[in-house]
Amino acid sequence: MPGFVATLDFPAFYGILCQATRESLRPEGLRLGNTENRTLKENAAMETKRFTFYQEDDMWIGWLEEYPDYRTQGATLEELKENLKDIYKDLTSGEIPAVRKTDELIIR
Repeated sequence: MPGFVATLDFPAFYGILCQATRESLRPEGLRLGNTENRTLKENAAMETKRFTFYQEDDMWIGWLEEYPDYRTQGATLEELKENLKDIYKDLTSGEIPAVRKTDELIIR
């Protein structure tokens, strides 16, 4: 059975690497291909938050798991997600006093 041999055209690879490095140094950053329309810089700044949701009649109700006391709603799931992003900005801005949140405690 013949073995698989991969070869790498080093000059071509080096050219692609140099171009990627130059593009990543530009203010707009390097684009992440056709499926992701975000720059590397935008992707690095992104974070994810878990949320809980359910549908009640024609509305979607949800809350961030980290902040279960603060609920919002939306006519669609996408609208609910946008409203959750707004609540997160408000809760983390420092403008709302005595924000209650949940966390985990390690007990040994």
